Amino acid sequence: MLTEMIKKYLVILIVLVIIFLVFYFLVKQGIANRKIIKIRVKDQVIEAVVSDTPIALAKGLGGTESIEDNEGMLFVFKSPRKTSFWMDGMKFPLDIIWISKGKIAYIARNIPVDFKEIVNPSISTDKVLEINAGLSDKYGISINDDVKFNSR
Repeated sequence: MLTEMIKKYLVILIVLVIIFLVFYFLVKQGIANRKIIKIRVKDQVIEAVVSDTPIALAKGLGGTESIEDNEGMLFVFKSPRKTSFWMDGMKFPLDIIWISKGKIAYIARNIPVDFKEIVNPSISTDKVLEINAGLSDKYGISINDDVKFNSR
């Protein structure tokens, strides 16, 4: 009877270890496969995670606790389009910057976490950058500023 209990616990332990290892490698693989791009606007360099898959585009930074001031998320679209953004699931306020042909086309500044409306500029762009709220003002980022992209 004691041997059977030991076998049961051993099987449970092995299953838990396998689940942990699978989870660990999936998380590690996801982090390793993130595409990071360096974005230069004026004298500021922002390292942004590239979001270019349907799932990543829908999730964005939702659920993320915070990012550093030199970090962001760059949404990349296959062709220019009108895009809408909302704060659903956000845990920190944002500046959202629409980029078209290497120039800033529109900026939504200081959007609070509890903002319920959809931000929907009436312009077509091929990229959108999310950064911490207030940084576009702090860095003096304006419409028509040049934006440079370099892979890391």
